[in-house]
Amino acid sequence: MNPFEIKHPFVVDVSSWEDKQDWSEISPLPFAAIARATYSNYLVDNALAHNWAEWREHGIRKTAYGFPLPAHSADDQAKMFVAYALAEDERAQ
Repeated sequence: MNPFEIKHPFVVDVSSWEDKQDWSEISPLPFAAIARATYSNYLVDNALAHNWAEWREHGIRKTAYGFPLPAHSADDQAKMFVAYALAEDERAQ
């Protein structure tokens, strides 16, 4: 596959900064999507649950990321990300 010939989004990145999408209205659907789950060790992205449930319904592959800040403990940030992302993944199923 030549990446320069792709006519639609291959991967999309979303967070609560974007409005909640009705993924049934998006065409063509992306191959995969990535969503912000956490911001440092004090904020969870409330759009994650909605997006993951929608992506599962529409067969979109998914993953998540945590947005780290150097001023906070990397260990605390990683623990928060893993706990929240896993909990949301279970809810989306």
